[in-house]
Amino acid sequence: MYESMTYEKILADMLKQVNSPVDKREGSLIWDALAPAAWELAQLYRGLEQVLQEGFADTASRPYLVLRASERGLAPRAASAARALGRIELASGAQVPLGTRFCCERFNWRVVDKLDDNFYELECEQVGSQPNAYIGHMAPLEYLNGLSKAELERILVPGEDEEGTEAFRARYLKDLLEQSFGGNVADYVNKAEGIAGVGAAKVQAAWQGGGTVKLILLNEKLGVPDSALVQRVQMLFDPSPTQGAGLGLAPIGHVVTVAAAKAKSVAVGLQVSLREGWQLADVQAAVAGCIDEYFADLAADWSAAAYLTVRVSQLEARILQLNGVLDVSGLTFNGRAANLLLAADEIPVRGQVVVR
Repeated sequence: MYESMTYEKILADMLKQVNSPVDKREGSLIWDALAPAAWELAQLYRGLEQVLQEGFADTASRPYLVLRASERGLAPRAASAARALGRIELASGAQVPLGTRFCCERFNWRVVDKLDDNFYELECEQVGSQPNAYIGHMAPLEYLNGLSKAELERILVPGEDEEGTEAFRARYLKDLLEQSFGGNVADYVNKAEGIAGVGAAKVQAAWQGGGTVKLILLNEKLGVPDSALVQRVQMLFDPSPTQGAGLGLAPIGHVVTVAAAKAKSVAVGLQVSLREGWQLADVQAAVAGCIDEYFADLAADWSAAAYLTVRVSQLEARILQLNGVLDVSGLTFNGRAANLLLAADEIPVRGQVVVR
């Protein structure tokens, strides 16, 4: 808005206000008197431009976006610690004390709960997403008598990095537009998606009669969430055995059932015509990757759509963009040459792919 208010323009405008007979050349008394003031005014206009930018959520930098969002009770999601399933065996058969620390690769883990014989839940001492990539052998950080095996088997709740500026901006703008309040659908979705590990949520209201709510989740990678995450969200929204009492995030009288979305395996068959010099083996991996990308894009729209539809035309158009592919025909989903309509709680995952 103030881009035109440069030092040169301001100085020229000031000099125009001086009577013509006076010497206004650079180095003259008038020029030397006005130039510093023109410079300072130019800096003020730059500051005004910055104030204008920081005043709107679309253009605000992170610190001012955080201040703006705090007026609605929103804040960037903090980095969270990963939780994992560990198998720890002691020769004596004794239980591993809670708080026992282990190291896997370059990350330290602490036992926080006993799940079953020799199986424990561990929490990473370092927050963020990096520990999600490391599983395998663990070494105790302190002597543990009779230890025969210590393995980090799988991640139960992935750790997350601090929410990025653009993701936070989008969430803030979404909150402005949806007007969530008092346990409506938008309120459930916003609260669920604010929980570490949850990537998307969908609400089925009155799914078993008045007062019942089904909250369906995807994990942070927009895949099927682990049962541990589902249970954690259940306890936050409407803990058992006091469901409906309003002791969680859900309003009084709402009986909430938290469930994981279901993975719908989609077998894909198609026939491709290849360009000269290309072989079928050259494009098979690219076709599989193209299917995965299409299904990932569908999963990204899952929470906003009542039902997902896997479309023949959409996938054909994407495959036609692959190097070496001249034409596509006979594309089928689960043996049928037609679009595939998924249930409200389903997301597509790639099954068998047959390229002819």
